Amino acid sequence: MGPIYPVNWSGLFQAHRTELHVAWYENPHRALPSSNTILHPDVDWPYVVADYHTVEFPSKGVHKDNRIYIASRLGTEGVDAGGSDTQLVFDPAVYSTPTIYNQPDPDSAGYNPNEEHALVAPSIKAVLTGDDRFNLQQSAAFALQTQLNRWGENDSNPGSDENQADEFTSEPWVLVQFEDLATGETGMTAYRVEQTRAGASGQSFPLDILDSDTHEPDPAKYIDLTDPGYDFDYPIFAGDLLVPPYPVNLAVGNLTMTQNTGGNIQVDGVNQRALWNDKNRNAWAVSGDGRFFYRNWYPLNESFWFDFSPSGGDGTNDYPDGTPIAWLPDGATSTATDFVERAPRADRSRLITARSGGTPTRSSSAARRSPTPAGSTRPRTR
Repeated sequence: MGPIYPVNWSGLFQAHRTELHVAWYENPHRALPSSNTILHPDVDWPYVVADYHTVEFPSKGVHKDNRIYIASRLGTEGVDAGGSDTQLVFDPAVYSTPTIYNQPDPDSAGYNPNEEHALVAPSIKAVLTGDDRFNLQQSAAFALQTQLNRWGENDSNPGSDENQADEFTSEPWVLVQFEDLATGETGMTAYRVEQTRAGASGQSFPLDILDSDTHEPDPAKYIDLTDPGYDFDYPIFAGDLLVPPYPVNLAVGNLTMTQNTGGNIQVDGVNQRALWNDKNRNAWAVSGDGRFFYRNWYPLNESFWFDFSPSGGDGTNDYPDGTPIAWLPDGATSTATDFVERAPRADRSRLITARSGGTPTRSSSAARRSPTPAGSTRPRTR
């Protein structure tokens, strides 16, 4: 038997739900020399039953500062709450099969649904930073939502900090399971999900690590970037097809989300067409040194929780797979229709051109090592 991990708030353990009890056994045979095992056969004997009355999401311990900042596009490989770039990397030589913990049935043990619409996807940190040392062919965990969780600060009792057991799903934390190849045991890490990060240094990723001439990521600048901020503000080259920010593009796949909308942003009093939609509703960046906004939708799938039924849900989504879901809808959210009818949050893009007057380029090796970083430039060759 491997490690035991609690996966949700203990306030759920009432009525038809069950408190966490663990029965521990001991086997003295394993601790004794072979010559002294006559009185202790190789049997596991009941030792003690422990009751765990208080289970909370991490406020202490090794997981308390773990973060996924949605705007970063780095998932679990971004900085933690304190700005430290030391979060666990799922190096495939050390860890295997990272997966998102997801158990959406409130009447079964281990209830904790995937309200964050989390997913495991290839890491693009090497591409976003320009530093190939981050290319281990590894995956990272990402999240698309923070507002679906029903808990004290965002449940059916707005303004209350108290969790309500009858409406509670989980706090906005993603639980990632993995196998430790050295021990053969299953491990788990927890990450609180937040949309943006201010950053104490006032520096912004990725805008502040771009080379001033090529506008490509400069690895040296990333190393010097301390306590960075993350916002929905991304660079893009004029002439590029607009791709949803990573990993929203993976959730969309090859679909055309007709609900997507965008518009141009006035810069220094000048109205400039920076965003253009072709006849197939594909969006393009069409001029340099401009700005525009864009609102993205993605399709619901069976691994994403969307169950607003009374009393904590019934374990099934309220809408069918493929239903367009707003990526981080604007304003307060408390019902399913807030996510299928309200406009998503607008991410902003800065159009840039090479100061040298030439066409910006991206190395072909960068294009090979991982998927194109959405919300940034596509791979280019001369």
